[in-house]
Amino acid sequence: MTSIQLCPTCGNENPAGSITCQQCGANWAQAAQIAALTERVVALERLLAVQQAPQQEETAVSAPPPPSTPHALPTKPLLPPEIWQSDFWLNKVGIGLLLLALAFLFNYAVDQGWLTPAVRVGMGLLLGTILLVFGFRLRQRRPAFGQVLAGGGIAAYYLSGFAAFQLYNLVAHPVAFGFMCLVTLLALLLALRQEAVTLALIGGMGGLATPFLLNTGSGNVIALIIYSTILTAGLAAVYLLRGWLLLQWLANLGSWLIILAAMLGEDVSQLERLTPAGTAVQAAILITLLLFWLLPVARQLAANKLPAPHLGLGDGWLGSFGQRLTATHPQLATWGNWLLGWLLSLILWGGEPETWGWVAMATAVFLTLTAYALFRLFAHADFSYGHGITAVFFLIFALILLLEDDWLLLSLAVVAVGLHGATRWLGRPTLRFLAHLLSLIVAFWLLARLTDGGLGREETAVFNLTALIDLTIIALAAVITFIVPTTATYTRTIYRLSAHVALLLWFVRELSPLDGGQGLVTVAWGIYAIALLLLALRYRQQQVRLIALGTLFLLVGKLFLVDLAALETIWRILLFAGFGGLFLLISYHYRAWLGLGEEGDR
Repeated sequence: MTSIQLCPTCGNENPAGSITCQQCGANWAQAAQIAALTERVVALERLLAVQQAPQQEETAVSAPPPPSTPHALPTKPLLPPEIWQSDFWLNKVGIGLLLLALAFLFNYAVDQGWLTPAVRVGMGLLLGTILLVFGFRLRQRRPAFGQVLAGGGIAAYYLSGFAAFQLYNLVAHPVAFGFMCLVTLLALLLALRQEAVTLALIGGMGGLATPFLLNTGSGNVIALIIYSTILTAGLAAVYLLRGWLLLQWLANLGSWLIILAAMLGEDVSQLERLTPAGTAVQAAILITLLLFWLLPVARQLAANKLPAPHLGLGDGWLGSFGQRLTATHPQLATWGNWLLGWLLSLILWGGEPETWGWVAMATAVFLTLTAYALFRLFAHADFSYGHGITAVFFLIFALILLLEDDWLLLSLAVVAVGLHGATRWLGRPTLRFLAHLLSLIVAFWLLARLTDGGLGREETAVFNLTALIDLTIIALAAVITFIVPTTATYTRTIYRLSAHVALLLWFVRELSPLDGGQGLVTVAWGIYAIALLLLALRYRQQQVRLIALGTLFLLVGKLFLVDLAALETIWRILLFAGFGGLFLLISYHYRAWLGLGEEGDR
């Protein structure tokens, strides 16, 4: 039997001993040599790769990184990104629809007469319990969904308690009130256990609304104050443990609103004397003030032992704005609570303005000392600044209540100068705004005084109290131009022009009522303008030089428009001749004063 062999290339049969395929022509010997060479080349490449690996690593370390392509900065979305996720809305819409279905079921059951009021309330309690149980069981696997269910259960409990007392009169007021308090306590405990600020906010709002949901019209102010004080203290304790600013703001604002509601529920005029209701309201004011004023300070002093304060909701979405809001919280808590406490106490008790003026002055001194102590003892610049700003507010209140007219305007101007000095030292935007605002108020008040038509004949021009105080205020405005930083060019110009115009008006008001007053005004303007020009040339102040030259040209306009018709002939001759010669003298020496060459040398 003749043996055959298969071609390794095409697979056809060939006679034994053949070295070339009869079908494809492949040379089997050459193919074997090529395969052997291929294996040797692969082996050599592997060996070469192993030897070059260390060199490549050194090159990679020493070589500079390739230039990175610039990437666009991430843009912050206008809304939280989770809003666009379906489950964010589905669970909330679902729980809302479920609660609405419960309300519709109650209404339908009433119309059909199927269920008694007790059964309806029981169904609400059952639904709330089911939602709470499922929310608690899902707290780890689906925390956001579990919090929505638990919040719906708490809301169902509040609605059931309200319906049982107000709508169906099934339980007495103490029972309903106790039940609502237990629901609030349950919400806060669940919030602490699950780290859920949403449950704390629901419980806080429900607790604050409880006295109004179960209102019987009895007007028991003392009971309302005691309840609100205990509740807000509990909410503040939760804030102290977890640092949820939203809960703290809810408790703070809710406490003040309840105090205001208690005051509106009583005849405020009857609280001017020391009555039990008035005492309770005043005690609530003091407790709220001290609690929410000292709480941020105490929490900051124990910052190493407690979680950092944060909003609790939307921190990641708000980003830097949320951080700034958190940072300014101590200042807001300080001045907000002190001002509300003081104003509500003033409304509650009434009394003479002077009395409250001294109270405001004492408060300003106390807050100033507190600001100094916080800065020196604890090195808390932000807390110190917040107390200082609040002290300024109370100082202004004290001045308004204690002083009148001339002295009040002068004192406000002095405070404005002090605020500008503090702004240059501290550089705080809020302080700068307050300084400009107070300066603007003083400026408008001064403008009204300077344009009131002049003094009476019985008063001595220039040398009277009103004139001297106004002149002092104008000088203080000029001082501000040296306090404002040199970089604030426009601000310095505005204050400088304001002081300049005010002084011109001051000359008009003081001198124009006199005999030949318009001529005296022109002379005063001229002397003032020349003095300004000499000072500007001496100290190389271009802006002041331009103001002086503008005043001289304004004086020329006054000569033609006012003095030409209002003055006697001898006055017209003297003024026109005098100022004409003065202008020629100034023009002759002007270039030399500026250090310029003569016109013929150009």
